[in-house]
Amino acid sequence: MTERARPTFDEAAVAKALGTEASPVTDPAYGEGQHFQVASNGAFLSLDTFPERGVSRITTKGARIELFGDMVPRVEDEGIVFLRKDSDHEHSSMALHPDGGLTFGYQVDTECFQRGH
Repeated sequence: MTERARPTFDEAAVAKALGTEASPVTDPAYGEGQHFQVASNGAFLSLDTFPERGVSRITTKGARIELFGDMVPRVEDEGIVFLRKDSDHEHSSMALHPDGGLTFGYQVDTECFQRGH
């Protein structure tokens, strides 16, 4: 079985994309991590990420979402992106936008099932 490389975490890029600075955070279950607090135009958004554990927690005024399974945040054009390739034909993603918006995605390659893979 081939082991996948753990995604790298770029603290400076995430801080820049969110327009804030990181501060240390400790969680009893996940250990040491980074906390990013965004508060602008009445929107509340925080991101706690624990790269060594592959866990991130997003909190808004009305929701708290925890992502597991090496979904380390990375900066893309649309914002902070969390991507997980569950298998060759199944992907899940979430994009965190600096304005507090969240976009969830789940994709299954149905052609793969039709071909018998």
